[in-house]
Amino acid sequence: MRLSEGIEFYITRKRRVGFRYEQTEQTLAEFCRLIGELPLELIETHHIFRFLNASSSSYFTWRIKYATLRLFFEFWTDRGEMPTLVMPKNRALNRQPCAPYIYTQRQIRDLLRAVPADQKIWATTIDQETFRTFLLLLYGTGAMIREALQLQCRDVDLKRRTISLAGNEVIQSRRIPVCLDLRDILGEYMASKCRLDAPAGFLFTAGSGEPINRQIAYHKFSCLRQQVRILRATEDRFQPSLQDLRTTFAVHRIASWIKNGADLNQMLPALSGYMGLVGMTAIERYLSLTSERFQGVLNKLSPPTGKKHWRDQSGLMKLLAAL
Repeated sequence: MRLSEGIEFYITRKRRVGFRYEQTEQTLAEFCRLIGELPLELIETHHIFRFLNASSSSYFTWRIKYATLRLFFEFWTDRGEMPTLVMPKNRALNRQPCAPYIYTQRQIRDLLRAVPADQKIWATTIDQETFRTFLLLLYGTGAMIREALQLQCRDVDLKRRTISLAGNEVIQSRRIPVCLDLRDILGEYMASKCRLDAPAGFLFTAGSGEPINRQIAYHKFSCLRQQVRILRATEDRFQPSLQDLRTTFAVHRIASWIKNGADLNQMLPALSGYMGLVGMTAIERYLSLTSERFQGVLNKLSPPTGKKHWRDQSGLMKLLAAL
């Protein structure tokens, strides 16, 4: 069996049991393009080395590609289509913590105001109105960047005030309600840009009508962020990024609920479902980030070795309510 045939069968098989495997399909296709149409039994370790080191992938991207190839080869090895392949050594787990950056509401406003302010950073690939609406949707829904970029016009129901997000292998697909303000912004944007007639049907498009490239979106946001001088300490290489808008959405929601006396036992599971998360672990992480600037006090109230749940700590809840 040739590599492309193996990839097609593998992806089809996984999708039949409910997986989307879009990123997996893309990674395997890149691997096939690089090493060529080899039979599965002729693929060797040096082919994997060549693929993983072919570009300057980030640490996490390298590990994701590694895991994708390992699972693919194990699938065909178990079925006798190829000999056991010796995988190269995986990159060591980088345990350096990097806390997400939480933008303030003032910083969000500064970013939005700055979108049309400096023409120098805007190429014809993304117009100002498109990028501003894109940022508002990320901040207003907590959507993943990939989910937002892949949105099509038919996924936006202005009448019912809902947006359908595709999800992926980790994040669940879902249809979420949006606030009136965001609904109106999306409606004006779609009307003014004639998005319903866009060739590819995508909501956020470049000049060609194709979906915006994710790397271009990251670059545009980085230029915008630097323009309004939002940064960590200069020696920190982990600067605020576009993906931090998702965390900011969650933290701002939780902070608002706390200030308004909402029942977190009810609201946190709802937020988890809204963001497509499975379980409560990630949501509770967002809760800790809500009071990041009071971390010293929080550590005293909730020491790392303690086993008591945060909802049962009266001192912690009193501090959160006072924020």
